[in-house]
Amino acid sequence: MAQETPEIVEVMVLDVNDGVSKDSPAFETLRQGAVKGGLVHQSYGFAVKNPKKLYWLPPYVPSTHFDQGFQPKDFQWPAEYGEFSEAVKELATSEPESHFCPSKSSPGVRRPRRSLRSLSLTGGQATVTLKPDVDIDTFAVYQETLTDALNKEPAFRGVARSLADPEKRTVWVFVGWDSAEAHASWAKANAGLLETFIQSMESGGIAHVQFVEHVQ
Repeated sequence: MAQETPEIVEVMVLDVNDGVSKDSPAFETLRQGAVKGGLVHQSYGFAVKNPKKLYWLPPYVPSTHFDQGFQPKDFQWPAEYGEFSEAVKELATSEPESHFCPSKSSPGVRRPRRSLRSLSLTGGQATVTLKPDVDIDTFAVYQETLTDALNKEPAFRGVARSLADPEKRTVWVFVGWDSAEAHASWAKANAGLLETFIQSMESGGIAHVQFVEHVQ
């Protein structure tokens, strides 16, 4: 039996210049350049509580272009769009963070009734560095317990997880919600279940992002 090929999602995090929005020409140039280079599925959004923090996902789980045989090594920034670094300078205050997040489908995960990239959904994006004494495989099993609880919540729209950096023990978690308020309500009701998550963290953070799907 052929081994399942992980979906790969590039997560780019940018601190943008004053006045930058989703309609800014500099950002439109970046998105169109990515499409020209082959990344036709893109999502992006600004952190709800920090509108100068931009999350750009070319592409996003589960609708990924990489699983169609297009790998990160195959991407070439089109020459007609100039230098990528110069295009980024028009948008951001510094070089973006870039993380490649492999993600296989998890058993028991309810597929979103709508895409996690949908305009009306809020993505809860968490980045977690696990403590040295936390077993990664045991933590993965625990996360499936969280999935079981999430599946019972009507405001939940799907989840994707990735061990983006095994050496640094960094885990990325994307959870789709109807709203940030729905996420907060669920977390309060499941505080006991989340205690293991909290106790496993050496460091981490969470941001709610209103994702938009790039449309040609």
